[in-house]
Amino acid sequence: VYNDHSYALLGGIRKDAPGENPLASMQQLFLHYLKEVSANYGLSNDFTDLSSLASACSQAEYALNCNTRPPIRDESDRPASYSDVMLNHIVEHFFDTFGFDIYCPAEFRAVLEDNRSGSAVDNIKLLYTYLSNQCNATSAARELHMHRNNVIYRIARLQERYNLDLDDCTQRTLLLLCCMAANHRNQ
Repeated sequence: VYNDHSYALLGGIRKDAPGENPLASMQQLFLHYLKEVSANYGLSNDFTDLSSLASACSQAEYALNCNTRPPIRDESDRPASYSDVMLNHIVEHFFDTFGFDIYCPAEFRAVLEDNRSGSAVDNIKLLYTYLSNQCNATSAARELHMHRNNVIYRIARLQERYNLDLDDCTQRTLLLLCCMAANHRNQ
């Protein structure tokens, strides 16, 4: 993003490279996105490594998709850059590639299966917001439009009911990643 305009950097391959031209297929893939968000783009013939080109293509596509589907925490209308959405992309790719059920801890699966709540804020959203705010109940309450005491009470109930150890840094990180992956699966 530069001066409130979104830009997608697209790389090309050298003319002497064998095989199909991924630049043409990449242009086809992104052309409607680029027009839709009024993005400027330029082409370069400096890529020699096709895996780098594929990675850049994937990153640009993800950032452009976030213009129409904002990332979990950012509800603003500003154009997205890849650095804004990189963590979401990595988590989605990991859990899509290696399987959510393999790496999802049993405690979190129990929260997912029993994700009913009498509140407007479900348990996954509550847990994600609390963890992404570094376990700060005041910040989470502000973001969720809830009372701080309600956040503290519900987090304590989640910890007790599902045996979550939010004092353990490793489990907090894993639970945050699982919340992000669960949100991706529900979209």
